[in-house]
Amino acid sequence: MNSTWSVLILAGGGGHRLGGVDKAALPIDGTPALERLLASLPDDMPVIVAGPERPVARPVTFRPESPAGGGPVAGIAASMPAVATPNLIIVATDMPWSGPIITGLTERFALSSADALIPVSHDGRRQVLCCAWRTDALRGALGELGNSRGRSVRSLVALASVDEWHLDMTESVLLADIDTPDDLTRAQREPPAVP
Repeated sequence: MNSTWSVLILAGGGGHRLGGVDKAALPIDGTPALERLLASLPDDMPVIVAGPERPVARPVTFRPESPAGGGPVAGIAASMPAVATPNLIIVATDMPWSGPIITGLTERFALSSADALIPVSHDGRRQVLCCAWRTDALRGALGELGNSRGRSVRSLVALASVDEWHLDMTESVLLADIDTPDDLTRAQREPPAVP
């Protein structure tokens, strides 16, 4: 088992812009989004899923959001007791093609002294829902933030030192997320080419 990195998948969102659907179960080419993401991760990397328990093909630790519906930072906070590695990837379940970016984050983080490493898409957007953290720094930021209910991941990132990884257009496409019915239609018709 990987003793350096874990992955925390945020899978407790309500999918409001998709009519309240379960994003983790969204079918992408016949495979639920969560399963597609899990299959892209190294087999030896411990995975924590912040969301309701469900059948999956690989061993994971489920940690429900506390409180339910409390948002991504509440999911992160509820999951931290299950993290036993010095470094952590946080990724949203609706980024099912992000596996190569996750690998790139673990490689580039070795060259960084910052608390977190955040990809920046080719159009200048920080992708805070697919980023790398030092676990102790994340715990410190959560403590400083206080009540996690309804807080944004950006508010958490603001409490950390951050390096950025600027992605080209091909890399940026791998972080396409599924927030709207149009996003889902596009993902099902024209999924990104994953290297």
